[in-house]
Amino acid sequence: MKGNGRPGRGIETLQGRILYKRQRLTYKQCGQDRYPLDEALKRLMQVASQAKSPEEMRKISLVMGYVRDNLDWIANIPKV
Repeated sequence: MKGNGRPGRGIETLQGRILYKRQRLTYKQCGQDRYPLDEALKRLMQVASQAKSPEEMRKISLVMGYVRDNLDWIANIPKV
């Protein structure tokens, strides 16, 4: 897999649109693209939709707030 640029994307929230850049990775063997940040956000939204209590929703909203406040940092995590 190799890095293949950082195409932009946006998310609509109750507080307005959030624009962010995300890393695109391409599999060398098949040429398929992956967007790790998109996959993480999608999973977080799935978990949020299944919250069964106000406490679970509060914890999820804290994580989502952290992601929102740190999108630039998260999108630029160095490869190890």
